[in-house]
Amino acid sequence: MHDCVGDAVLAGANGKKAVCQAIKAWDMKMVAWVLQQGCAFGTEALLEAAISGNVAMVEWLLQEAKVQPDGVDLGRDVIAAWPYKRRWDSRRLLQAVRLLVAAAAAPAAAAEAAAADRGGEGGGGGGGGGREPVLLSSALPAAASRGDLALVRYLVEDLQLQRELTAEVFSAAAGSGCEALLEWLVREQGCPVSGPDAWVRAGRLGDRAVLGCLLRLGVPWGEGLGQAAAADAGLPGPVLAWMAAEGAPIPVESGGAAQEEEAGGAEA
Repeated sequence: MHDCVGDAVLAGANGKKAVCQAIKAWDMKMVAWVLQQGCAFGTEALLEAAISGNVAMVEWLLQEAKVQPDGVDLGRDVIAAWPYKRRWDSRRLLQAVRLLVAAAAAPAAAAEAAAADRGGEGGGGGGGGGREPVLLSSALPAAASRGDLALVRYLVEDLQLQRELTAEVFSAAAGSGCEALLEWLVREQGCPVSGPDAWVRAGRLGDRAVLGCLLRLGVPWGEGLGQAAAADAGLPGPVLAWMAAEGAPIPVESGGAAQEEEAGGAEA
């Protein structure tokens, strides 16, 4: 493929940038042509394919171009950067994450097998020929903030990240507005909960169904909820009124003003 489109890609940038521009086009012929011109495929290309939702390209880069996801921060670089919201697109995100994790695990598994063949000698050093592993520390909060139950389940159950389930993860899920995820985290996984962060994040959505879910799950209000309300944390007036009615430790002036605002809105 040596046409004006390919020339424009290489003329506008070289190396890594040219590869990423080609991947954005979702055109395998263009990508193959860029490769023929001697442009290297690296981690940047892999991430571009992943966050573009091009699962086939991710697989091709891993298997054919032999790109490794060295040092990729799965939460920051892929999950948080994922721009799509539809359920079908979320399935593609899960597919891309699975491919990246499997590719990162393969060199380490091969190194362990080789060490076993040598009687356990030289099996240290992190495996995988000195490669940096895929980083998972930010993956759960990022997935929870998207309200992506399937992805969170994969991280917890398949990758065995139960120990990473924290109040921070729950609060991120509260901000997503996904009741099913909140229920699963608490009832099936025993995820820790704490206030007031979860209440503030859910409250900003203005969705009383989500707030009711937190109430059913026994999420404590937290000592700082009143301060958050007084500091104008973005909580709508009707939400403050609802919280005050349910017994939240919100200053009288905040709850009262919220109730007046709600009443005034109803009259209008």
